[in-house]
Amino acid sequence: MKDRTGVYTLTILALLLWAVSSVSAAQLPQRFPYQKTLRDYLATLTEADFTLELKPVTYVESHFADIDTVGRYWMLFLGGDLDVPDHKGIGVLPKHFTLAAIEAGAGANVSPERGGFMDPKEVAWWTQWDYPGNPYFGSKPLKLRAFVMAAADMIMQDEEHENGANLRSDYLGGSMIRFAYTYRATRDAVPESVSKAYAEGLTRMFEKLEKMPPRGSGGSDMEFFQLSGMWYAADALGDDFMKRAVTRAHVVIDTITSKTGYEKHGHAFDVSYQGIALRFLTWGAMLYRDDGVNAALHKMLVLKSHLSFPEPGGGLYGPTHFNTGTAADAPGDQWAWVSRDFAMSMIDDLALYTIWSRVGLPDEAKMRDAVKAGIARIGGAETNAAAPGPWKEVHWTSTLNYAYDLYQPGFNVKLAGLAKAGSPLTKPLYSRPGNFIRDLNGGGEFLAAKFDDFAVVIHTGALALHWASGVSGKSGGAISALWTPVCGSAILGRCRATQSAAPDEWTDANKRGPYTWAVHAITGRGTKGNYFSSARILDAASQYKIDGDRSAVVTISGNLGTSATADPQDELKGTNLYTREIHIDKSGVSVASGLTLNAGDALQEVWEIIPAHCGPQAAAAEIAFRVNGAWQPATNAVVEADLVRITRYGAPVFVTLEKPRRMKASDGFEPGAHGNVAIRNIMIDLLPVSGQAASVTYKITAK
Repeated sequence: MKDRTGVYTLTILALLLWAVSSVSAAQLPQRFPYQKTLRDYLATLTEADFTLELKPVTYVESHFADIDTVGRYWMLFLGGDLDVPDHKGIGVLPKHFTLAAIEAGAGANVSPERGGFMDPKEVAWWTQWDYPGNPYFGSKPLKLRAFVMAAADMIMQDEEHENGANLRSDYLGGSMIRFAYTYRATRDAVPESVSKAYAEGLTRMFEKLEKMPPRGSGGSDMEFFQLSGMWYAADALGDDFMKRAVTRAHVVIDTITSKTGYEKHGHAFDVSYQGIALRFLTWGAMLYRDDGVNAALHKMLVLKSHLSFPEPGGGLYGPTHFNTGTAADAPGDQWAWVSRDFAMSMIDDLALYTIWSRVGLPDEAKMRDAVKAGIARIGGAETNAAAPGPWKEVHWTSTLNYAYDLYQPGFNVKLAGLAKAGSPLTKPLYSRPGNFIRDLNGGGEFLAAKFDDFAVVIHTGALALHWASGVSGKSGGAISALWTPVCGSAILGRCRATQSAAPDEWTDANKRGPYTWAVHAITGRGTKGNYFSSARILDAASQYKIDGDRSAVVTISGNLGTSATADPQDELKGTNLYTREIHIDKSGVSVASGLTLNAGDALQEVWEIIPAHCGPQAAAAEIAFRVNGAWQPATNAVVEADLVRITRYGAPVFVTLEKPRRMKASDGFEPGAHGNVAIRNIMIDLLPVSGQAASVTYKITAK
């Protein structure tokens, strides 16, 4: 009689070992048929399928026979490594792409990002780069590397969605670029049945995005990721997908951009984050060639150009006081690799000045040298010891160099012609001839005016309730910037970043209280020492009255006393009406500011604050007060003066008081504050004394 105990024990042990091996060999989810087909295909691939000979990219002189080709390749190398698709996936070991390697360990080993193991879309780009010196053009092993990583990435993302995680359009939109671009470039390297399976997964992602409302939960700039991803998917999938992609693009734009044209960041404007929105919206505009997408891009360019003021010493500055989270301005917005500006300029002439304000246009010989040096820097034959880590959701995605990829033939010739003719389009907006007064994009949030001697921008727009730490956007109806051709931006509203360790704050504990806020506002303190400021009235009413290009009146009003955001410690009691009226014509900018006070209001101080731009060092900026007919340097000591002079680059801007008022200037500026822009506040005393009301009238002029 046989001992069956041992047989049963061995059988159970075998089943357990089979179960364990099944779990470890099934890290890629198999919930849907397309996933099973893709995994079955991945199981057939060996290291040999991913093995390729490493060769350097070489310079081929004969390819650069005309200036347009030279100019196009010059744009590829302008931004350094960030603008040339990453090729680290070429040099990694082929063993990492087998199914066994992907499913080894506790999780799927897929790191689909530029900063990780490899970005599949960027590797796929190398297989599409039709340059005779590119040894990887059309490479099947390289296409398979990209396809496998993108397929595994998409499978894992789909499973995470099924588990209820990261169901956000701004997240999936970034991933969609990888999924769609890679598929479009590599589908010819796999069997038709496998290509169809991938297309099923891509369709699932496409349809998910269609159903997800674009909310901008992490900031609306990220919602623009999906535009290019949807286009590449639609172009690959065919049928009616392109029509649906255009419809989705319009939904995204209409939902997360304001009437004024900015992406709503915390329901308000952050001109630095606008740079990210611009980067991805421009990519979308290059692909779609759609009037609605182009119109959205134009609105953003209207804001960017009107909020960029040229310095006599070179460079551009802009206001930031209204920013939701960052301290950077329009000329220094985020993700602004130069290729973006070239692409914007291919679509809209309004962007052309950005090219000359940043890199200019070198002659043909210098362009050729730059291209040759750029190709030499690429290499391409280097091995890479990187290995993939466990999969995680990655929504932040790099762009490809779409100025190069989608280059419009003849554009470089156009640039050379504009430069030769000295076209005004090559200059910043305020350096061009002609005067104007504009409600920017008809949004009622920015009024910009330019005359022969000066320009001014008034902000009356939305502010974020809260973002990150500290105090977010500040305005309440304010002069954002006042500029002259010889003085530059003499008055400039700025902010500290709430996304930093040193934000603007409501207290002086860290010396960043309201008297240091670089914003045109009425600010004061009650008897308890707590601050209030018109800069944080979120619901101020405003109205523009514009008389052609001759004059304009901006009126602003709001109840400071009942505003929890402007008087957080309730220092003011009852109704405290804040008013400001700004008259603009060719003679200058007249301002009347006031705050009604009640019998119960016991205040230490009330000041009208004007932020004066005291940098950079080359401007040799000075602030002076005229006291009893004589000029003296402005200090933190209060004096009675009738005239203020802000001097930059040896040229003055004057603030003339209707009658002498007590005033002072804030102490020396804080290094690194306000986006590394030096600001000192001119503070005019509004506290009622000697029969004066809590109001002030003055005129700002360039002469």
